[in-house]
Amino acid sequence: MNCSKKFFLISLIATALFAGCAMNSDPGIPGDPVTPLNPRTYPDDINPTISSKASTSLDYIFNLSSIGHTKITIRRSEWNKMLSYYDYFYKNENNVIAESYEYEKDGQTWSLKEVGLRLRGNTSRFRPQGKDDPYDEVGNRQMNADWSQDYYNYAATCSDNDYRQSHFKIDFEPYSNDDRKMSNCMKGVALKRPDNYFSKEIFCYYLFHQYGIWTAPRASETTVEIIFKEDIDTNGAKIEDLSSCSETKVRFGVYEMFEEVNKQSLKARSKSNSNNSADNAWANNNGDLWKCCGDLTISGSTPDRFGVEQIEILNTDKPKSQWSHVWNSYKYDLKTNKTNLAAARNTFLTFIRELDALKSTDADTPAGINARKAFYEKWFDVDFFIKSYAVNMLLGMDDDYWGNANNYYLYFGKNSEGITKCYFIPFDYDNTLGSSITGDKVYTDPFKWGYKDGEKKDRPLMDRLLEVPEYRLTMRDALLLVSSQASDSPWNRDKCIAWWLKIKEQVDPFTAEADLTGWPNKAELSFYDSGSWKQDKHYMLQIQDNLYEQVSNSFEYWLKDDWDRTISFDPNGGKFVLNNNVITDPLVKEYDIDSLDLNKILGTEPIRENHIFLGWTKTKNGTDYQTRYMGESGLKLYASWKEITDTASIDQYLDFWGNLNHIKINIQATDNGLIMVTDKLNNGANVDVELIDETASNLSIIGINEFHRNNRNDASQSTTLLYPYVEAGHIYNVKFVYDYNDTNSVSTKVKATGGKGNLYFNFDSYTYNTADNSVTFTNLKQNIIPCPGVTNLNPNFTDRNDNHRVYMFSDGLWNSSNPENVNWSLRWKFIEGSSNTIKFYNQGTWSGDPLDCNLDSGIESWSSDKAHLSMYVGYEIDEETAPGNRIHLRKYFFDKTIR
Repeated sequence: MNCSKKFFLISLIATALFAGCAMNSDPGIPGDPVTPLNPRTYPDDINPTISSKASTSLDYIFNLSSIGHTKITIRRSEWNKMLSYYDYFYKNENNVIAESYEYEKDGQTWSLKEVGLRLRGNTSRFRPQGKDDPYDEVGNRQMNADWSQDYYNYAATCSDNDYRQSHFKIDFEPYSNDDRKMSNCMKGVALKRPDNYFSKEIFCYYLFHQYGIWTAPRASETTVEIIFKEDIDTNGAKIEDLSSCSETKVRFGVYEMFEEVNKQSLKARSKSNSNNSADNAWANNNGDLWKCCGDLTISGSTPDRFGVEQIEILNTDKPKSQWSHVWNSYKYDLKTNKTNLAAARNTFLTFIRELDALKSTDADTPAGINARKAFYEKWFDVDFFIKSYAVNMLLGMDDDYWGNANNYYLYFGKNSEGITKCYFIPFDYDNTLGSSITGDKVYTDPFKWGYKDGEKKDRPLMDRLLEVPEYRLTMRDALLLVSSQASDSPWNRDKCIAWWLKIKEQVDPFTAEADLTGWPNKAELSFYDSGSWKQDKHYMLQIQDNLYEQVSNSFEYWLKDDWDRTISFDPNGGKFVLNNNVITDPLVKEYDIDSLDLNKILGTEPIRENHIFLGWTKTKNGTDYQTRYMGESGLKLYASWKEITDTASIDQYLDFWGNLNHIKINIQATDNGLIMVTDKLNNGANVDVELIDETASNLSIIGINEFHRNNRNDASQSTTLLYPYVEAGHIYNVKFVYDYNDTNSVSTKVKATGGKGNLYFNFDSYTYNTADNSVTFTNLKQNIIPCPGVTNLNPNFTDRNDNHRVYMFSDGLWNSSNPENVNWSLRWKFIEGSSNTIKFYNQGTWSGDPLDCNLDSGIESWSSDKAHLSMYVGYEIDEETAPGNRIHLRKYFFDKTIR
């Protein structure tokens, strides 16, 4: 790989660091980073206006039929000042004074005096001349240092006269007291060093405009020449009279030139100030423009992450020893209306809070769908937003909101009807067209765009949008439209190749003449069709393996099939009861949304007397249990049943200490209760047995005991348990659980033929205090067997808001006359969210002498929006009917879903 290619490939590689904007807790408004020394007007400017409509002038300046030519004249002393700024604090946004900026295009010339010049770039900023170091003088490490080691090895020993391409920004107004715009349409321009195609980002913005996405910036190619006025004499003194200074001209080659996203670009797109005839064009440029690198979640959008960026070196008019710097950047950086930050932030936070509130409604219900539609129709032109994002995915952009929470603008402004809407503005499309930061996006399912390493990221703006079946269909249609290979499609292979050949023809005469001896050298600054830097190549100019058809074929593979699908459910001897109506054969018409919980589609499970519902299978007697609908067209599923009898068995494997071990248990109902016998329980396992009465209408009994296998070498040792306190005719769910983990369990059901009746703890009432989330129980009672000595039970639960900490304790669990053969226990069980993951399980036990038991335990940082907490008290007692076997009985006193 030659040096240039390697440099550009490496500089494209990125990680989530791209989105890692530094944050400052102070959202205050900084001062202007550049204060004009001598504000003045410039009557000598040559500044022709192409049209009274800014958009027409911009179309002329950025037209792609020819290449532009840029000249920047600057004193050597000012250039050296810019280099010194970079060495001190590489991220600075301080301007230096360039004597003039000239731009020539198609016979028109603009020449503006005394403009601001600075370096730019987030992860791609380099020193444009001489030696470079990955650390600046204040100790910041370059964000690109990890993937640019070859460059820094070169730059450590290069000549001081080596020039190299860097990103530049030109500002027309910092030293002027006029509202100074080039051709009355631009307050500045960005110059970006290209890759070996010279126009990848230009091509992306061209495609956006071809598809009618008028919010996208404009861009075109330009040559760049910098003319240095050598105003430093041999003694190091500055020469004031420029007429006596010699000149050094350095041709920096071909650059990509971009229209900046700012208040002026908003004006050029507003209906009242441009020729923008789009129905959804905004009325004016008075709204709030935000540059964003955040995920739009509540947790990632706290008020301190909104502000007005200030990244500059202070006291530059003093000796360097007195310099200091400030680096205040924000996830959400306000670019307009900076003096009204609080109001702008409130609008943005309202948007985010309304978006967050949608997750509290079930997306599989009409109410949930309607809530989502109401949000998007309030804030967006939905079709336009979806089409914008379809083009984004067509171009392979994953350093974006959905993929990396990065590189996008949001504009909250009034549309032509005076209604405030939110507009998505695409930005920074260098990691595109087969060269993506999270993998080869050419073959990615578009509806999993935000996945990384198979894991779905939390991107609520896209997640909630695509939970609406209508919007998913709109997105699918938009993706198929923009990726079409029809002859009139902008993405048509032949049209795109012709575009690139025209670009190559324009830039080739100017690439070889660059006066760059540094990195990369001028011989490598040439247009070549290298293909993407992924393993599977995608080419821009070649018929074979061309990017355009590969993307089109990929989209067709994922999207072209019939999305209007049906799924039917056969209860197979059972029945559905929905809204008190029996439905024997439900047919559900469902849009493909990757996968749906089958029970959410139906709203219920089928029922059948004296049978257990096992799940859904594709055949009547099958065992291929289906839990989710994966989008198969015409799918029919059958309910699978197991008859509940007075005998049952478990013969399975559970995960004991990371190893799958055999558990075999037989269950039989007798006149004395339920007897359970195991003849397989390997490796010293202790397995909890939970017994739940599913027939009792009010209070269910939950029994617990343990099978013990203390002899690791004797896998055939038998253990027998007796549960006498069951009732004839009742159906009991018997669950065997290892390590308190419900996901590591097996269960079955059995009907009791006899027993001694209910056994439970009971209470008359409880008080729930909403102020501190505490619960107090009164008149604790018991049935069948006395509950000796319990005089007070006051379990308390608090959910402190700091870091989602759960704190649990019991107060005054008092046993005044405890028999020696009774062991009491108190247990807390904490289950997080819908995943049913047990995050915390603890117990306190006591026996014998009177004891005041206080259990003080907690769990921190549970991230789910919901959780389930249960507490039970129980005791173990030697049972006379089964000497040597313990029965542990428990009753849930606190069983509540929180948050």
